[in-house]
Amino acid sequence: MGSLRGNAAIGYFWIILVLVFVALIWWNVNSILYRDDVCVLQQGFKCDKKRLYLAGDSLRLDMTVNNKLGRWIEITGIMCSSEVPDPAIGRPRGSFEEIRVNALPDSDFSVSGPCQRGVADKDPHVFKGIVYLRYEFKDEPYVPGSQVVIGNVRGNVVGS
Repeated sequence: MGSLRGNAAIGYFWIILVLVFVALIWWNVNSILYRDDVCVLQQGFKCDKKRLYLAGDSLRLDMTVNNKLGRWIEITGIMCSSEVPDPAIGRPRGSFEEIRVNALPDSDFSVSGPCQRGVADKDPHVFKGIVYLRYEFKDEPYVPGSQVVIGNVRGNVVGS
């Protein structure tokens, strides 16, 4: 009888050890897959940092971005929204806030603009949306016109 209890205790020990190991793996995988603080732009741009905050009744986004395109560009507009993009135009209805920011290759630049909340947004303390940066190449005399890069922005709103 004594050895049967010892074997059962060892069995329970291994079950508990396996469950703890699985919980640790799940916790690490879950923290990689879902992050509360995200600022990711398409290839050619790297978001170094971002800040979401309230300025009066307006939600604003400040971003520091690195130009990884290898070309001189000028940022000409910014739009930030958690609304569902219109399939016909590829972005939410609305207009870009006009800005003029020059960025040399592999340099950091700062942009700032308002963010529009969607009607489905329920938590005023968190913003989950898409940022659109409109830019033009400045290192060639004949450029194709404006380009748009998009990215995901998610984080806590300061001052809410």
